[in-house]
Amino acid sequence: MTAITKPTKRETLSAFQGRALIIELHPTHVVLRQKGKRFRYTATYDQLWKLGAMNAAEERRREKAAAKKAKGANHGGR
Repeated sequence: MTAITKPTKRETLSAFQGRALIIELHPTHVVLRQKGKRFRYTATYDQLWKLGAMNAAEERRREKAAAKKAKGANHGGR
């Protein structure tokens, strides 16, 4: 794996409001912006990790709730 030692800028295939997203990888943080815009969002890697963990936990909670609901429907609502 290559360590990030200097800023790297890439255009993603993702878009928001019809504009491609530009990502800048820095050694300690990430910068996101829409192509053609100046406004930027900055996040540290640990903030992104926490966000990913929260998203995964929410997904597991929804799956568990859906399984519980499906189980209840199979038992005739008992």
